[in-house]
Amino acid sequence: MSTSQEKKLPSNRTYTVDDIAAILGIAKSTAYRLVNSGEFKTIRIGYAIRIPGSRLRTGWLWRI
Repeated sequence: MSTSQEKKLPSNRTYTVDDIAAILGIAKSTAYRLVNSGEFKTIRIGYAIRIPGSRLRTGWLWRI
């Protein structure tokens, strides 16, 4: 994939589940299912869930 065709993400270090839903164009409930299934490596602090941006840029999202 050339640079002009690559998917672009905001340069956040971490993303919320809401962010992931918006980036992928899916419902929040679907994003939570992906997170809870282990599709994303997550960081949990209390009830807060964060997904490291580096995982999105190198994970399965770029293989589809």
